[in-house]
Amino acid sequence: MSVIRTIRVLRPLRSLSRLPGLKKIIGALMDSIEDLWNVMLLLTFFLFCFSTAGVVFWSGKLDARCRLTPFPVKVPGSCRSDHDPCWQHFMDSVVLDPNSHRCLPVANTNRSWTKSTSPWNIYGPQDCIWPVDKDDERICSLSGYGFHTCIDKKNEQSYFPRICGSNFDNVGNPRFLNADEPYGFPRMESGVFIESLNWGYTRFDTFFNAFITSFQIISMEGWTDIMYQVMDAWHIAPTIIIFVTFILVGGHIVLNLVLAVITGSLDNLDHDGKNVASKKETANKMQTNENSSWKDNIIKNRMFENFMMICIIGNTIILGMDRFMLPKQTETILETINLILNGIFFIEMILYIYAFGFKDYCR
Repeated sequence: MSVIRTIRVLRPLRSLSRLPGLKKIIGALMDSIEDLWNVMLLLTFFLFCFSTAGVVFWSGKLDARCRLTPFPVKVPGSCRSDHDPCWQHFMDSVVLDPNSHRCLPVANTNRSWTKSTSPWNIYGPQDCIWPVDKDDERICSLSGYGFHTCIDKKNEQSYFPRICGSNFDNVGNPRFLNADEPYGFPRMESGVFIESLNWGYTRFDTFFNAFITSFQIISMEGWTDIMYQVMDAWHIAPTIIIFVTFILVGGHIVLNLVLAVITGSLDNLDHDGKNVASKKETANKMQTNENSSWKDNIIKNRMFENFMMICIIGNTIILGMDRFMLPKQTETILETINLILNGIFFIEMILYIYAFGFKDYCR
């Protein structure tokens, strides 16, 4: 019964029948669904093309972050969480002497590797990590052509050589075990699991990720942040050209097509409405004085319509007054008022059905 009661939320929609302008707009939307379907197919086509291009050009590019060591390092057996006090001591020793903690005695990348010949595939995912520089949350460029490259950090006591690296090798093999240790979330996400990088969802590694990211771009919600990330990781000028073209075509031209379809439906409704009004006027003249008088005096009476509109507004206010931990007395009062409004709406429905018939009532 609680689920059925939620249908009360739809009651304010009854105001559509008493607000001709709003009713006309809703009718235009309903009549334009078929044409909007074609526009949606066009939009899906643009999303498909951009997502495919994203996978081709940027797959694996948005996983790279600046690292504190030249290569991945082993996770100690005695300290398994970055929340433990021993973790900072481990990180200090790793930064000072990374060779003593090296994960695999192989190069980080090699263009001659294939998916199967890569050491990270032969030896499999390792119980290792590649510490990121938490002070630098930007995506870095693995190729060196992007806008952001990692620069070595120096101070009076220490020298920190930084390198741009990914938790995946250059052919897409995962380097590490995807355990929740030591970070408390999947280890393979350690490079991008931060708020500024949308917790790793903004990527083009798979078509699904690319499609979701492309949808965000075409909605123009934070699309510049995504473009800056790609610029940091990839080529600058091509990124700007691709993103701006996609925004202009998908975000503006297709949007204007949607508005054009709805505007066309509104024009058609205006034209059809004039014809319908003319037919109704003719039909009304042919009605008997008895029927006309009965409907005009009750159903079409201005006071009756105003009363029903007040009931609809009051019902909306009553629904809006509901809240968590509502006092029992207040809840009883609201339920009583709601019951009275239910009776009024039911009587109105019976009168309309009796006067106009069920089919015209539904309209």
